[in-house]
Amino acid sequence: DASAELVLAAAGQDPFPEGIVFQTPDLGPDGRLALTLRRRQRMVALLDPDGTLHPAGGGCQLGWIPGGGGLLCVDDGARGGNAIHRQDPGTGRRNLLFDALGTHRHEYFPRMARDGRWLVYAASAGGHEHDTADYEIFLWQVGAPMDAAHRLTAHTGNDCWPDLWIP
Repeated sequence: DASAELVLAAAGQDPFPEGIVFQTPDLGPDGRLALTLRRRQRMVALLDPDGTLHPAGGGCQLGWIPGGGGLLCVDDGARGGNAIHRQDPGTGRRNLLFDALGTHRHEYFPRMARDGRWLVYAASAGGHEHDTADYEIFLWQVGAPMDAAHRLTAHTGNDCWPDLWIP
């Protein structure tokens, strides 16, 4: 039945232990699901449509780049504790894409424009908690100097989960 719900992943069902938490799922063009898994430790992974799990690193977030450009991955290191990397989904090889300068250096929630020319992300000056930290939204033209990111918001509330649509 086409209207029946299809469960792609569930805690307590192989290969996922009971109590695992799924975060930031992103369905790719080839049917693979990129997601963050948290329990005793965190990891990012790719889940094939047949249920095969492929660990993709110890990062925090993993999401598809439009047009088959690979994956965006937020991982440790860099100036503010996090940086945004471009990851090859086949080899797992990562290259640094963006590492913010200035006061807001803890990057999260990256999204890339469909044409691959712009990156929108949120960053905090200190806090890390997704739902309570003071994240601000920034826009960066891919390939420009890293200090050329433009701050789009200035609010003490939580600005996160940005998306970018450019006609």
